[in-house]
Amino acid sequence: MRKAKQIERVEGRKAQQLPLEIREKIKKAYKQGYSLEEIQTKFKISKGIAWWVTRKVREIKRKEMLLAYTEKIQTLSEFELGYICASIDGDGSIYSSMRDGKYRISLSISNRNKRIINYFHNCMGMDVSVHSFKMIRDVSSSKRKDKGWGRIYCWKLSDKRTLKILFEKIFPRIVGKKEEIFCALKIIEGENPKKYYARLRRFKAKYNEKVRKKLERK
Repeated sequence: MRKAKQIERVEGRKAQQLPLEIREKIKKAYKQGYSLEEIQTKFKISKGIAWWVTRKVREIKRKEMLLAYTEKIQTLSEFELGYICASIDGDGSIYSSMRDGKYRISLSISNRNKRIINYFHNCMGMDVSVHSFKMIRDVSSSKRKDKGWGRIYCWKLSDKRTLKILFEKIFPRIVGKKEEIFCALKIIEGENPKKYYARLRRFKAKYNEKVRKKLERK
């Protein structure tokens, strides 16, 4: 962590030494849809400098996308809400972690069927490029591949404000993960987070133990 912060400071100083005209061109390129890798190649700079110069632009874009997402949640139909709840109960995972004294919550839904995951992006209006979301991950474990596991598609959300709106919307309809969502809401609201964080961690530990035993039986 300390080394990463040192690298960040070095890259920040290098970025500030760039002429203002170049920095503005980099920001403009990012707004036009260039990725950090493409900016790195185009302007012959390190990825760290590209990240530093575009950080405020990326944060503004992320906030705009999250705002559009929360607005979309408010207009979900009963059918969409029902489908989302069923997917969370069946394929959803609610994670909790703590970093720098702050509690973090995230929700992910994984499935081997890409169309199911695309449904979440389509019905909620969120672009997959937003950093709170991860579209695809590969299951590289050879043990799992032997059992017929392939590529898993994953929808992920970790923005607290957006999660609070979504959880409050689906809480009356959720069945299997009702207590987990209740604990997550308490953590987000800051109501005795230590207690509910411990409860969520116990839920996850029990689930992992069940999965481990199931794999051993196979």
